[in-house]
Amino acid sequence: MEFAIKYIYSLGTMALLAVAFGISLQFDRSEKLSRVGLGLLFGIAATMAMNNPIPIAEGVIVDPRNLFIGLSAAFLGLWGGVPALLVAISARSSLGGVGVEAGVVSMTIASCAGYAWSRIIGNRVLYHPGYLLLLGGMISFSLTAITLLPGDAMTQVLVEASPFVIAFNLIGATLFGGLMERERIIAFQYGRMRDEAVTDPLTGLLNRRGFTRIIDHLPEEIMSKAGAVLVVDLDRFKAINDTYGHDTGDSVLVSVAEQMKSCVRKSDVVARFGGEEFVVLLPEISEQEARQIAERLRETVCAIRVTLDGDAMPVTTSVGGHWDRNGINLLTALRLADRALYRAKQEGRNRTEFAFEPAMAAA
Repeated sequence: MEFAIKYIYSLGTMALLAVAFGISLQFDRSEKLSRVGLGLLFGIAATMAMNNPIPIAEGVIVDPRNLFIGLSAAFLGLWGGVPALLVAISARSSLGGVGVEAGVVSMTIASCAGYAWSRIIGNRVLYHPGYLLLLGGMISFSLTAITLLPGDAMTQVLVEASPFVIAFNLIGATLFGGLMERERIIAFQYGRMRDEAVTDPLTGLLNRRGFTRIIDHLPEEIMSKAGAVLVVDLDRFKAINDTYGHDTGDSVLVSVAEQMKSCVRKSDVVARFGGEEFVVLLPEISEQEARQIAERLRETVCAIRVTLDGDAMPVTTSVGGHWDRNGINLLTALRLADRALYRAKQEGRNRTEFAFEPAMAAA
């Protein structure tokens, strides 16, 4: 009965940790930093468990700390498991007694077991209770550390405590591992819906909303430096759809998107604004470099050939650009780049034109 009362005391803490785990997954932050923070919380929870133990012999205690340690390594990986283990080892060492060495070794085994389980399971859906029971069983291997205890204490732990500890590890891993996995699935679904809201489903590029969101989050120090915006529009795309069908048109759009991504720098932002129109942000760039990238985009698209019924169909595009030495104002840049694009269309298509800077254009 004493074992049950002491262990039930930890159930509330485990539930709170599962909730904290779910909340952390909802926010855009450094994944590693988040895991370290959660790992510290798991370590503190293990410490709290050690402060409410079941004394077995002088300096020997039994508590549910290893379940906290094992779960942290299983669900947070090394970035969360190691901090949890270090906090718990520090706490156990400060308590002292002949059981310190066994306690430290048992926690290390539990952490290694949790991490090994995560590597074995991989990306499988963990709602299946068999996977979580396996985790509880692997964490229970930490009981082998009792061989480091004095003979009488080892026998007492083996006889009186080990059956309950194993049962609790199995049940706890199933219940709270399942709860943490549920939180992870919810976060994954939420993230997928959030990504779909800002991503073009056909090309995988950002859509207009995603492009605007990226711009809004760029530091002012970047947006205030010389930069450019390109508007890329496929020539006579409606004729491609009408002649070869929308499936062929979609294939062309996908090919163009892939080639565009290969032409820009890692710092550049490419988006599909709709239909056959694409927009590219080129931050922190000289006018010459911006013109070179714009021309490279046009030439790369020209190299695309879509073969249908043995015929190679050429694809061309017109590019309108705007570069400003004083920084990027998105609305102004899009308006002027679009004006340059119109001029490229009027002068024969399959060409690149750049607009003047705002002050010059106004004159």
